[in-house]
Amino acid sequence: MKKILLAAAIVSIFNFQFSNFNSAHAQQREHTNYLGLGLGGGLGSPLHSAVHGDAALGLGFGAGLHYAHFFGRHFGLGLGVNYNRLHGATTYNFTETTAGLTHASNPGVTYDLVTTYDGWRERQMLGFLSVPLELLWRWELGERSWLVAGLGAQLELPLHGRYTADEGTYATTGYFPAIGHTVENLPQHGFGTYNADTEADIEGFKPAVSLVADLGVRLPLGDRWGLYVGAYGSLGLTNMLDGTSTDPLLVLDPADPSQALYNGTFASAEVDGVRLLRAGVKVAIDFGWSCGRTPQAPAAEEKPTARPQLVQQPQPKPEPRPAPNAQPQPVVMQPKAEPEAAPVPKPNPDQEAARQAAAARAELKGRVEGTAIAFDFAGSEPHISQADDLSLRALAAAMQADPAMRVTITGHTDNVGSADVNMRLGQQRADAVRQRLIALGIPADRIATASRGMEQPIAPNDTPEGRARNRRADLKLDR
Repeated sequence: MKKILLAAAIVSIFNFQFSNFNSAHAQQREHTNYLGLGLGGGLGSPLHSAVHGDAALGLGFGAGLHYAHFFGRHFGLGLGVNYNRLHGATTYNFTETTAGLTHASNPGVTYDLVTTYDGWRERQMLGFLSVPLELLWRWELGERSWLVAGLGAQLELPLHGRYTADEGTYATTGYFPAIGHTVENLPQHGFGTYNADTEADIEGFKPAVSLVADLGVRLPLGDRWGLYVGAYGSLGLTNMLDGTSTDPLLVLDPADPSQALYNGTFASAEVDGVRLLRAGVKVAIDFGWSCGRTPQAPAAEEKPTARPQLVQQPQPKPEPRPAPNAQPQPVVMQPKAEPEAAPVPKPNPDQEAARQAAAARAELKGRVEGTAIAFDFAGSEPHISQADDLSLRALAAAMQADPAMRVTITGHTDNVGSADVNMRLGQQRADAVRQRLIALGIPADRIATASRGMEQPIAPNDTPEGRARNRRADLKLDR
């Protein structure tokens, strides 16, 4: 097991260094799916209370796979499969009496077994397969990091367990009521002082449910790989013991009284319930990807048809008048010649393409700069509506088609709150639109942001409708 964990750690470090070297300056995208491998350790122990003993918590560790799917920008579900190993201990210093036993040397006589424990220490180890299901929430801390939190339930499936008693001693004596005599220092009959030297498997556990929570930060290692560092905790909600035992910690073997049968803490009357407790830190390497249709570029506009040009027809010359007293000349009918049409100039293809591109840019600029991205009530989380997101998708498609195009986003607020608060809120709204364009594939260096706070309202702030119009982000194209 140690070799497996060491190999997993080496692979994680290699992935971290390789991804960081090749993608140190890559822009982290906002993915909807994540699959990763995690390692964690810290407090991990079977939580119990012994009637006559002192229970101590121990350390534990875990490793496993996890998958997360986000339905929107902030909320998602997570599912995992983990192996967890826990440790605990119980120390006993007390005297235990078991009455009504029958000794092999005197079958018809009953006796009371008195066992005195002196610094007897039992160590426990338990292994579980855990299947967590969590509701996830994430919040962007910057362009390249996310705060991720999770809360949910975890199914605990017991795999194996073992206890070891290797510290302290116990002493046994037998009291026979029929003769009123106490027998001691007879090891051949099971009465003596013995050092702790016993171990056995732990059985009798059943599946249980725990409450689990996580909180950490995901840092990008490239466009798809990420490193998660955080804290975790879980607490058992149901008892893992399959029934409550009435057996003492130790009894003598009826067939061979010189041999003691040690039942162990979890199989004796010392405890009536066990719940799992874990808390610590963990790291994980994950791979992210997104599902869904790629935003379609807006349909190309129809090219304007060329306007027909008017061709001026030549006017016929007036015929000369005959001179006075002149003899009329015979009229010879000549066929009337058809006037030649003026040649229509052919348009220059380059000039026509440039004219159409300029017209398209002017139309897009007028349409984009007339769009205001609306936001909810002041102070709430910046949220882009579905209708505004369609506009941003169209803008992103146009910017991808024209690499020279840039955009400036200016955030605005209403007049509720102080000027400083509104200036920061306006910047948050501009940044929210910027992050959405980056997620749609636009490089960050082509997007500029600014905030005007409440300085430039477009409607009176004395009505709810006017304040709603002022809570916006304006777009301006530059080329």
